[in-house]
Amino acid sequence: MRGRCPSRFGGRTRADHAREAIGAAPALGLGFDPAEAEATRRVLPRLAELHPHRLVCHFDPRRGDERASLESAVAVAKALGAEPWLKVVVADVEGFAAEIAALDALVQSLVSPFRAVLLSPAADLKSMTPGQAWLPAPPPAEFHRAAQAAFPGAKLGCGMISTFTELNRKRPPLDHLDFIGFTTVALIHACDDASVIEGLEALPSIARSARDIAGHLPIVVGPSAIGLHLNPYGARPVPNSGNRRQAMALNDPRQRARLGAACALGYYAGLARAGVEAVVFGTTTGPFGVVHTVQPWPTPGFDREGDPYPIFFALQSLAALRGANLRALHLSEPGVIDGLAADRGDGSTWSWLISRRMRNRSSSAPGSRRSNHSDSSSAPSERRSLRTSGPEGEEPKASAPAAQPFSIRRAAASGSIQRPHLLRHQDGADEIGDGQPVLDLGFDVADRATSRRSFFQRGRSGTSNIARSHRAIDGHPWRADGGEA
Repeated sequence: MRGRCPSRFGGRTRADHAREAIGAAPALGLGFDPAEAEATRRVLPRLAELHPHRLVCHFDPRRGDERASLESAVAVAKALGAEPWLKVVVADVEGFAAEIAALDALVQSLVSPFRAVLLSPAADLKSMTPGQAWLPAPPPAEFHRAAQAAFPGAKLGCGMISTFTELNRKRPPLDHLDFIGFTTVALIHACDDASVIEGLEALPSIARSARDIAGHLPIVVGPSAIGLHLNPYGARPVPNSGNRRQAMALNDPRQRARLGAACALGYYAGLARAGVEAVVFGTTTGPFGVVHTVQPWPTPGFDREGDPYPIFFALQSLAALRGANLRALHLSEPGVIDGLAADRGDGSTWSWLISRRMRNRSSSAPGSRRSNHSDSSSAPSERRSLRTSGPEGEEPKASAPAAQPFSIRRAAASGSIQRPHLLRHQDGADEIGDGQPVLDLGFDVADRATSRRSFFQRGRSGTSNIARSHRAIDGHPWRADGGEA
């Protein structure tokens, strides 16, 4: 059941999730870089709160990865309760079969813990323009047969560890494969905030092309982040010691910002609607991490190891979708608000809404009630409602605090939802202004009864280590943009 979707200028902005199901929620994965093994071990208790479904280890013998790298990945996956997957760069062209067999021997010595393995020739990590000859690489069919022989008990994937562009230009034969994989990056052509968030609009086209390439095979996307983990067009990602917005950069300040959280949720939503099997984000720690560790570049606002970035809470919220069915979410202004809706086992439906605007916007979270923490200075004419039809067709309506740039809201369209709990942070010189909501993931009664209560709710009671380390009530500076040095 859907309601009216009036003009964006003359009426209310609406978000209605209809009865039709659109498939299962993709598995949520987190990347793992063996170079970050020690830092990851130090913050494992915090990372365990995220509950990722998969941990994808990047293994590249050219940089010295070896047995210890695999052992650390298996140990971290076990600590997180995640299924270990492996992404492998195969360096040798002529002796690729022997290199793959040697890797298999390493994996077998660890009792074959990896449920899936994606292999890529090192040559395919570099991009060639259309019409240009690719660098020497193993013949694809022989490469896949060698991989299948080496890992008979694992799902075998191929594609590109670099980006979708390379997959589209060099499409693999599908024989012997169980899935296709690729990644994306936001900083190839431009680095401004608008370009980064607008890049989400390309996901439907990318997903359609990927489906044409993959045929009937499942599609696994990631690990993806705003910054570049590999540079297909140069020797390496551009160093960014000044913590600037910079194209082709390794680290980007928005990874630890509200914009990073909004991008992640919008990224997941766009790919979920396209029917991909799994979406993998960033890494545990480091330039693409979800919690803070000491870095060689400035990290304004984060000084304690283990402090979670906003993206942590967005991914934690998505991880709770394990096994959930997605429902169509109809948006009257899809370029302004993004999101997704999913059914829970108890018959209720959760909706996630993401503001993609660069300036303040008024909206309401579906199924939520007015919050006493809302900005009472907002004029009624400035408030625009987002509505959703519940599982029995009812249409709960409510206002909620203004949607700040890159804000996120989660709410349940059910009788159990209580008012969203807002956490307010001071943003210093940020254009949003002091004391505005940063991240609102309104949790319902069932959540509050478990040990995985909302960070925001625990912060108000003063009992959460996260709240204390984050100085949540005292105005931790979570910026919309991550804050340049």
